[in-house]
Amino acid sequence: MEPGSSSTRETENGRWRDPRLAALFVEETEIVGFEGPREELFGWLLEGESERTMISVVGMGGIGKTTLAKLVFDCQK
Repeated sequence: MEPGSSSTRETENGRWRDPRLAALFVEETEIVGFEGPREELFGWLLEGESERTMISVVGMGGIGKTTLAKLVFDCQK
């Protein structure tokens, strides 16, 4: 990310950080409203073809794409 872009913030010590990283450390118990999309994504992954398949999660910034992907990745199903 380029300094000054809308996806970075400068901290007190002058270093740049990506505010989206915080979503990677949110406890699953704090996340509401992802049950339906999570189960749908599980269905596509578990009931799909036996070949490798790519599933894209797309949408506007800040709507929870990374959070959804992390929920699916971290699940013990």
